Amino acid sequence: MVLLIPKTVRAILEKGRAAQLQRVNEAYARFGIKVDGVLALPNTPEVKEFLRGNSDEKSTDSK
Repeated sequence: MVLLIPKTVRAILEKGRAAQLQRVNEAYARFGIKVDGVLALPNTPEVKEFLRGNSDEKSTDSK
């Protein structure tokens, strides 16, 4: 008998990683600044809140 739990755990982890990557990419699009030709995120409370997912602002792209 094969347990389905490892597959389920992997699927949940992958979904979480994808969501986190999407949030980071959105943060770069919204808050990113170029410093010496490199795109960076400022270390501000707004950016930290957005990355934690505490911000009420949601992507307008995901309709």
